[in-house]
Amino acid sequence: MDSKHIPELPDGAWDGYDFTSVHVATLVADLAETPQIADALAPRDYDKLVNRFQRMVLELVESLRDEGMAVGEVHLHGCSLHILFYDAAEVERNYALDGHDPLKGRARNEMIAACRASNENLSINALKAAIRLKNRWLIEDVNLLRVRAHFQPHRLAIGVHAGRAFLINRVYGARRIEGHAIDMVNHVQQHEERALYSGIMVSQKARDTILRAVVKHTQLRQRVFFHEHELDERTAPDNPIRRVAELKFYHRIGIHVPGEVIEQYEAIFALDRANAWAYYQLVDHYAHEVKNWTRVFQLVKAALIVRPCDEKVHLDMAKYYLHIGKLDQSRQCAEEALRINEAFDLALEHLAVVAARRNTDEEVIACWRRAVALCPGSPVNNYNLGLALLDVGMAEEGFHFVQEALHLYPGYKDWQVFRETLLSLKQEGKLPELLEGYLEPSDDDE
Repeated sequence: MDSKHIPELPDGAWDGYDFTSVHVATLVADLAETPQIADALAPRDYDKLVNRFQRMVLELVESLRDEGMAVGEVHLHGCSLHILFYDAAEVERNYALDGHDPLKGRARNEMIAACRASNENLSINALKAAIRLKNRWLIEDVNLLRVRAHFQPHRLAIGVHAGRAFLINRVYGARRIEGHAIDMVNHVQQHEERALYSGIMVSQKARDTILRAVVKHTQLRQRVFFHEHELDERTAPDNPIRRVAELKFYHRIGIHVPGEVIEQYEAIFALDRANAWAYYQLVDHYAHEVKNWTRVFQLVKAALIVRPCDEKVHLDMAKYYLHIGKLDQSRQCAEEALRINEAFDLALEHLAVVAARRNTDEEVIACWRRAVALCPGSPVNNYNLGLALLDVGMAEEGFHFVQEALHLYPGYKDWQVFRETLLSLKQEGKLPELLEGYLEPSDDDE
């Protein structure tokens, strides 16, 4: 147990047992098919494998802490890992909310908002740590050698869960966090044998928390997409969790993928073009990091042969055609992505961009309306629909959607674009009085 990093709790926190409950996000990982690997290797070679895994984990944990992530406890046993993300200061916040002299009014609402933001960050950080763990393991010597010998790398079975647990003194004298949320993550991880994409299995609760949090930050175009798995009770009657979500792909959530990891994914994709996770990593790298659209086109053409019903592959082709200026082909590919997955709002966003390039305002507005209908809680969708409506003179309705975007995420203010639209409307005599105030300088501009 990594107890030296567990913060001290405030005096008096034990006056009420419930005050010691905290939200925790748990990341577990095991080397998949460990019995077969241990049987195939000599004892000394297996011990070297365990040492490599543990060294890699400790380096990752150190970097997570250096970045300010709330890593509470870390448990390592062989090739089995538990990382618990929680903020011990939540005990103080709970006491402030429900103790002998609870906060009231605005102070209480601000404290609740701080608690929710902290809890959302825990789940997002656990997911990011899982992705980074997967990437770091990929470039360990044992996996580099396997891929160079045309074998798939050793797989990690990864699970992420979030919920409430208790940070209290235990009967055996240690102070640590334990509870239902920590016990259940192992059942989430057991679904990994059904993995189709990343092999990072996420509980429904953690998935919902992550999606809510990411929506609030979509001004950075962040997206996280999951694939739903439902467990057959006949094949796993002892697993209490019947449904989990597997991380399918993500978009711009702030994870740097080193060049040596990309090289490994290149080799893995060459071995198996049906490997969707390798494909997603490569396309994201070449499209957004190095802007090599020729390589993007090669990857998409290869993936379409084996994954013709993958909406992301068709959207990637749409982006390629948009890049080279073939708007009709770009629109057709995005529409195919939407036909495969009618809830895929990234395809609608792309169609709106294509329509804007074609100067068809009605089509732009129609796309953003569909996007808002699919994801009404997205600041991006509401904001862009509002701007599109303002641009064609539908000022009151446009103002409504802009206001909704600012309500959903108060920090979402692209004032330069917004004010340019307002100034244009004012010059044309179409700006309503209710929007005049947005042309005045604000404190944010200082």
